[in-house]
Amino acid sequence: MAILQAALLILVGLAAVAVASRYGGRWLPFLLAGAAGWVLAQVLKAGLSLPLAANPSTAAAMVSSVWFPVFAAVLPALAEELGKYVPLRWMRVQAREQALALGLGAGAIEAVFLALPLLLNPVAGTTTLVGMLISVWERSWAVTLHAGMATLDGFAACARRGRWLLAAMAAHFLADLPAGQYQRLVALRAPGVVTWLVIAEILVPLLALAALALGRGLWRKAGAAPGPAQ
Repeated sequence: MAILQAALLILVGLAAVAVASRYGGRWLPFLLAGAAGWVLAQVLKAGLSLPLAANPSTAAAMVSSVWFPVFAAVLPALAEELGKYVPLRWMRVQAREQALALGLGAGAIEAVFLALPLLLNPVAGTTTLVGMLISVWERSWAVTLHAGMATLDGFAACARRGRWLLAAMAAHFLADLPAGQYQRLVALRAPGVVTWLVIAEILVPLLALAALALGRGLWRKAGAAPGPAQ
């Protein structure tokens, strides 16, 4: 089951690459830059989390804290959106399809990295069909979220309007907040776990689609090429 789960996650990543290739032009450099940006984001998150990682008892207390969902949402929101914004700014993004390709690159490399531990240690994977399907559902929408946020990050970089980078960070924060609460309740073995899981599974797709729509509107209004219809 774990091998199948890993294969499906890798297929999600490959699907992201296939979608990026539809946009033509210089999609490959942006796809690779997105992968590099994702790695940069992980380095940033690891550095900011180092005090907790160095002290397991502090980490356990943090997860049980009422503030853990906020911390767990702020960290990826800052690191992952900066991880997309920095290469977009450096590469002087000029079109929405370039920003999409970079976001898809970040989502693709994340999907592959999540699949690798399952290949190396199949016991760590889910043991149920439902769990596997939820994992693939989550990863598919996570890739879509990366793409949607990248269109906002790209517009912020191209138009020099930092408020859209802040908007992407805020939306990313909202997407991760229910997941942090879910992890907290699991650690505490408290009721409400299923409720927060359902909220997370619904909220992420809504935010991903909203970001794609908003990004499309911003780029169109600015006169940028909108790319193929979504």
